Amino acid sequence: MSSLIRGEEGASCSRGTTSISCRATLTLEVGGEVALGSVRLKVEEVKEEPPPDFSGPVLCETMSPVVVSTGIRKGAKLHKRFLPPEDPAFWYIAEQNLRRKAAALNLDLPAGATVRFERVGDWRSRLVEVQGLKVRGYEGRFVAEGNWRLLLLAYEAGLGERNSQGFGMFRIVSGYSR
Repeated sequence: MSSLIRGEEGASCSRGTTSISCRATLTLEVGGEVALGSVRLKVEEVKEEPPPDFSGPVLCETMSPVVVSTGIRKGAKLHKRFLPPEDPAFWYIAEQNLRRKAAALNLDLPAGATVRFERVGDWRSRLVEVQGLKVRGYEGRFVAEGNWRLLLLAYEAGLGERNSQGFGMFRIVSGYSR
C-alpha cells in the first residue's frame, strides 16, 4: 500500500495529512468542478503558495479588515470598544491575541520570541455587520518583523480577532526594503 494519496493530475499528499490545502487539492482534482453559488467552474489548476520569507521586516497589506477590541465596563455591563491602529493598545492587543493562538496550538516558540508591527500610512475604517452585530475593522499597510513562527501564524490564521469570519487576512507586498 502506498504511503501517498494521489489525485487525478498527480498531486500527492502524505497519508493522514492535516494540510487543508492538500485535502482541498485532492477534493478538487477528484471532482474537477467547484460551485460558487449557482455557478459551476471547472478546476484547471490548484497550486499551493510557498510561505512568505519572514527573515526580515516585510511590508504587509490587509486583504480584509483587522479587528482589535477591548472591553469597557459601563456600570454592570461590559461594552466592546473597537480600537483604531493609531491607538497604542491596538498592536499590543493584536500581539497578545497572536500569542494566545500560538499557545492554543502548542506552538514551540523560543524564549523571548517577539514580533513588532508598525502602521504605514493612513488606514481606512470599515463597519461590517456580522450575524446581526456591527464590527469595526481597519484596512491598510503595516510593517511586520520578529519571530518567523509567530508571523507565519498571523499570515496563515489572520491578525486580530474574528479570523474565522474572514477578518485579519493580509498579503506581503513585494519589493519592500528598509
